[in-house]
Amino acid sequence: MTEALIFEGRCWTFGDDVSNDDGLMDRNFFRNRIFEPDQLAPHVLEPLSPAFAKEAQPGDIIVAGKRFCHGNPHPQGCIGLKERGIAAIVESVQNTPYRLMVTMGVPFLPFANDVTKQANDGDHVRLDIAKGTFENLTSGKSLQYEPLPEFLIAIIAAGGSKDHVKKRLIEAGKIPA
Repeated sequence: MTEALIFEGRCWTFGDDVSNDDGLMDRNFFRNRIFEPDQLAPHVLEPLSPAFAKEAQPGDIIVAGKRFCHGNPHPQGCIGLKERGIAAIVESVQNTPYRLMVTMGVPFLPFANDVTKQANDGDHVRLDIAKGTFENLTSGKSLQYEPLPEFLIAIIAAGGSKDHVKKRLIEAGKIPA
């Protein structure tokens, strides 16, 4: 289960205040009510980094500062991140985006103090969400942060709250597989 929550790839650094609106995702996706993952994924973080939108690969890791994904709780940015197979480690996230990221199944590690000082854009990094470890393979630095609680890791590993509930209902024999 937790093997799916180990990421290794390129580091994409972002500072503080990456907004959900016109940061994580262009506002037009909200206005036009676009929710299809394959339409959203190519445009994640495009307003802040056109290079990320074009070049980010599954396994890559966003390293961001305080107030990641703040603003209106639109799910499009989180849907796009999950579809791209990108993880995030952030210095802070407010309550609503925290819940949104868990609900949508975005692999992330919050409250990683000073993580933005530990990696540069383009570094080769590894993140284990379940263990709370972050390694900068380029510099050789290794850091330990408080992992998410196990029940939240289970939700993210299942792909989000909808898939987690479905999995539990199947396991309990309440619905067919």
